[in-house]
Amino acid sequence: MPRLPDVLDTTEFSLPELCAARLDGELVPVLDRWIAIDAPDLPSVRARTLGGAPDGPAIAGWSAAWVHGATPVPPSIAEFCVPHGARVARAR
Repeated sequence: MPRLPDVLDTTEFSLPELCAARLDGELVPVLDRWIAIDAPDLPSVRARTLGGAPDGPAIAGWSAAWVHGATPVPPSIAEFCVPHGARVARAR
């Protein structure tokens, strides 16, 4: 049987299934994703937890600090940087 990904969300399993796995001690909730308890504590796993992708926006601020282990607490809201040309002005 193939191994499940280290980072899960509600596309792989329903919320009740993820909560049951958390109660069984198999998953840890982080933001809106779930990390397998036996997943290695690597920056790449933490970045995937925040939704970072290699070709996507850069993780910034306290989110980047958590990804690289500078702070033990995950951010409550993920922070990202985008190129200046990709920004959109707020409509008034």
